[in-house]
Amino acid sequence: MTSEKFRLRTATPPVNRFRRSFARRCQLWRQHRLQRHFARLGAGPQVHTLGLDGTAPYLDVAGKIELGEHVTFRGITRQTLISVGANAVLKIGADSYINQGANFAVTCGVTLGRRCVVAEDVSFFDTNYHEVDQGAGVFSSPIVIGENVWIGHGAIILPGTRIGDHSVIGAGAVVRGEFPARSLVVGVPARRVRDIRCDDNFLRR
Repeated sequence: MTSEKFRLRTATPPVNRFRRSFARRCQLWRQHRLQRHFARLGAGPQVHTLGLDGTAPYLDVAGKIELGEHVTFRGITRQTLISVGANAVLKIGADSYINQGANFAVTCGVTLGRRCVVAEDVSFFDTNYHEVDQGAGVFSSPIVIGENVWIGHGAIILPGTRIGDHSVIGAGAVVRGEFPARSLVVGVPARRVRDIRCDDNFLRR
């Protein structure tokens, strides 16, 4: 009995190593496939630095995507959804991190600056899709997010929103309007509650 247990224990590590190696190879294959897909979409020369952790985003792109260096998408349990309409542009700055479940619905333009951190289930809508008041028409306006901005879990970013550098958007906030650099923005509807204390060279990761 003892020798049998010993054989089982010694046999396990090679199996685990094989599984880990196989998982890494599959992940690299998915990452390279996503890089090629973005390259075909004309996402720029930086697509070869793109990182992927888990499942690749779902892409429905008729417009244009521009990626900076070392953008990373995470999709362990669910995909990020990216829809870019004709004549619309999605720009994601270098070293930005997009967590799983994010939703980019782009009809005119969404821009994220460098080193942005987008938490799980964040949604960007640059249009309201339907008129609110009869005869008002559909409202669409670009979204511009500055550098080193952290957007918390489940936040919704609405048309025309502009957020300055080094700002933090609280979890679940529904954001519309313009907010200066170093703003802490929370609530529904979102409001600026205080300044963020940080230097110009401060990075959250």
